[in-house]
Amino acid sequence: MNLALGAFILTLLFLPAISFRLAVNRLENLKGLLSTLSITDSIWVFTVVPIFIHIIILLCFCLFNVTVKFDLILNIIYSNARFTLNNAVLGPDIIKFLGYNLLAIFLGGVLGFVINKLEMGWKLVSRLFGLGNEWYEAFEGDILNISGEQSNVSNIDLVYLDVLANTKEASILYSGILVKYYYKPKSTELDYIVLQRAVKRDLRKEFRSDKPHVEAGKASFYDQHTGDSMPVKGDYLIIPMKEVLNINITYLYFDIPEDAIDQLAE
Repeated sequence: MNLALGAFILTLLFLPAISFRLAVNRLENLKGLLSTLSITDSIWVFTVVPIFIHIIILLCFCLFNVTVKFDLILNIIYSNARFTLNNAVLGPDIIKFLGYNLLAIFLGGVLGFVINKLEMGWKLVSRLFGLGNEWYEAFEGDILNISGEQSNVSNIDLVYLDVLANTKEASILYSGILVKYYYKPKSTELDYIVLQRAVKRDLRKEFRSDKPHVEAGKASFYDQHTGDSMPVKGDYLIIPMKEVLNINITYLYFDIPEDAIDQLAE
């Protein structure tokens, strides 16, 4: 019985790693980067996090003279057969310990949120683990930092994509606002992208012509003029990356006066 209780308590002590991971996963780039870590690196990261949180809490408890009976917990973990449980005081002690763990779980989520902010501003986790993601740099506008246009990154309002996809029938040019992008499991390779207000152009229809090429026959060419854009039905368009040939990215900036923003808010 004591052995089962010890295993349960150890699980509680490491629960902050789970809340930390859930908070970190809210940032798609970090989710992709962490999924590529080896088993050893993952164990190291998600062991250090709860230990760090418990150290912070214990320091605060010492500062404010808050006591938790860790001797009770340690004896249960060690499965000390000589240690007798006193039901008269066990209830309040367990409540304090569970409250301590709830605080640790909450702080794990807070730490994950802080890491997200640090990653967005300074790429803290990427630099720490030597990881990089070219898709994140491109879609989030971070690639502008490389070209020395740092002031424009924070002002990007929308990311507009022109995606050339190769379907079974023909090559299609899809255009739309980038809403979301997803990585393959345990990889930083893109799986698919999601566009909003998408339109498409069929590069095959009405714009293909035959021209003399050699004596043996003719060759087909596309005219320089593009076709009419047709709206894609539905709110969102999901494009698998296995069909994508290339992507053109346009960063959009809107100079909206503050008065207009206030009117929209009202």
